[in-house]
Amino acid sequence: MTQHGPGTTRTLHATATLLACVIALAIPVIFFSLQYQLYRGTMQTEAFFSAVMVSELINENPEFWQFEEPRLKDLLKSRQHEDAQDVHRIVNNQGRVVVQSLGEAGGPVMQESAALLDSGNPVGRFEVVRSLRPLLLNTLLVALFGLLLGALVLVVLRVYPLRALKRALDTLDSEKRRAELTLNSIGDGVITMDSQGTMLSSNPAAGKIFGYASADMVGQNVKILIPPYNHPKHDFYLKRFLETGQGHRLGTEWETTARRRDGHVFPLEVSVSKFYLEGVLYFLGSMRDISERKQARDEIVRLNASLEERVQQRTAQLEAANAELQAFAFSVSHDLRTPLTTIAGFSGMLERQLGADKAGERARHYLARIAAGVTQMSELIDSLLKLAQLSQLRLQWSPVDLSAIAHAVLKRCQAGEPGRVAELAIEPGLVAPCDALLLRQVLENLIGNAWKFSRPQAQAHIAFRRETGADGAAIYVVQDNGVGFDMAYSAKLFSNFQRLHTEPEFAGAGLGLVTVHRIITRHGGTVWGESSPGQGARFCFTLGPAPA
Repeated sequence: MTQHGPGTTRTLHATATLLACVIALAIPVIFFSLQYQLYRGTMQTEAFFSAVMVSELINENPEFWQFEEPRLKDLLKSRQHEDAQDVHRIVNNQGRVVVQSLGEAGGPVMQESAALLDSGNPVGRFEVVRSLRPLLLNTLLVALFGLLLGALVLVVLRVYPLRALKRALDTLDSEKRRAELTLNSIGDGVITMDSQGTMLSSNPAAGKIFGYASADMVGQNVKILIPPYNHPKHDFYLKRFLETGQGHRLGTEWETTARRRDGHVFPLEVSVSKFYLEGVLYFLGSMRDISERKQARDEIVRLNASLEERVQQRTAQLEAANAELQAFAFSVSHDLRTPLTTIAGFSGMLERQLGADKAGERARHYLARIAAGVTQMSELIDSLLKLAQLSQLRLQWSPVDLSAIAHAVLKRCQAGEPGRVAELAIEPGLVAPCDALLLRQVLENLIGNAWKFSRPQAQAHIAFRRETGADGAAIYVVQDNGVGFDMAYSAKLFSNFQRLHTEPEFAGAGLGLVTVHRIITRHGGTVWGESSPGQGARFCFTLGPAPA
C-alpha cells in the first residue's frame, strides 16, 4: 500500500468527507427533483384530459352543469384509478368546489389544474391534488440511503483511499446514469439552463420536440428555440428577474410559441422553475407540444361557428315553410271553397227546377249525393285548416280544468241527440298544466268519437278519468262501450285520412286522431289506443311538464 504523509492523509480524508457529503445530499435532491417533475407531468396530463371530458359535459348543459353532481361524480370515479390516492375536484369560477373524489389530501400537497371551457370561455377548473407525504417519505428513505452510502464511502476511503475513491466515482457514475435514465423516460421535454439561458442538459423528449439531437442543444442559448419576434420579450423577462427577482411566470404553466430546428413555429405549453445548486442559479424548463390539442380546440370553435350557421339556415327554412303553409291554408280556404259553393248552388237550383216531377226522383237522389259530397268535402277542408294551424299556434301554458271541459263537450253531444240514453262518468278535479284551447280540441275529438262510436248501443257508457302509470306519470283516459276496433290496424289510428270504419257507418274526415296526436306531441306527451271489436275502446294520453 502506498504510504501517504500527514498532509496527503488529511487531503484524502477531507476529500473523502466532502465526497461523502456530496453523495448524501445529491442523491435525495436528484431523486426528489426527478420524482417531483414526474408527479407534475402525470398530474398535468390527468388534469388536462379530465378537463376535456368535463368540458364536453358542460357544453351539453352550460347553464346547469354545476347541479349534475351524480354525473360529475361518476365522471370523477371513471378517471380515478383503483390504487390512486389523488384527490380530483371540480371548482367553479367563484372558487366553490362543485364535486370532489376521496377526502382531503393530507400533509403538504402539490396541485395541478386545467381550465374547464364552455365554448372557449373558462367556467372553472379541474384540479388534481396529490399528497407529498409518499414522496417525502421516499426521499427520506433515499436520503438515509445516501447517508449510509456516504458513511460507507467515508469509511472505505479512510481505509482504502484509492480504491474507495475509484469505487465512489463508479457509484456516482452509476447514479448519474440512473438519473439520466429516469430523466430520459419522462414524456415531457425537460431542459436545464444557467442564469444566462445557456442550455446545460436536455432529455430526448425535448430533442424530439424541437428537432435537435440532445447533445446539439447543450451549450446553445435557449433563444434558438424561440421565434425571433419573441426574443425581446424573453430578454426583458430574464433581465428583470436577475435584477429584481420578480418572475410572475416562474412555477406556472402557460402557452407560447416555439421554433423547431427547421424554422417551423408551433404552439408549446411551458413551465419554468428555478433552483440553486451550490449557490448558483439554474432554471428547469418542462414543455409539451400542444399542436394537436390546439388544432382540436380550433376545430371545436370552427364546428360551433358552423353549427350556429346551420341553426340560422334551419330557422330560415322553417320560417319559409311556415309562410308556405300559411299560403296553402289561404289557398284551401279560398280557392277550394269557391268551386264547392258553386256546385252546391247549382245543385240547389237544379233540384228546385225539377220540382215535384216524379221522373226527377232519381235525379234528386243524385243531387242529394252531390250535396252530401260537398258537405263532406267542406268538413274535410275545415279539418285540414285546423290541422295546418296547429303548428302556427304558440302554446299558452296554464292550469286547466279538464273535467269541466269534458262536461261541456258531453253536454253539447247530448244537446245534439237528446233522445240518446248515456251513462257518463267524469272524474272531478282533473287539473293539468296545458294549453286550454288545444286540450279542448283534444277532448272534443276523443269524447266526440266515444259518443259517435257508441251510438249502436242501447245505453252508451262514456268515462273520463285519470290513472297512474308505472313510472308515476298521470295518464288521462277516455273510455266507451262502442263498436271498438281491431288492434291489428292500430298503426293507422293516427295517420292522415285513415279510417277503420266506412263513411255510411260513421261519418268523419279521418283527421280527428291526427289532430289529437299532433297536439299531445306538442305538449311533450304521448297518445295511444286500446280496443277489440265490439268491446269498446280506451284512448289514453299523457302531458309533458310545463316549461320553466
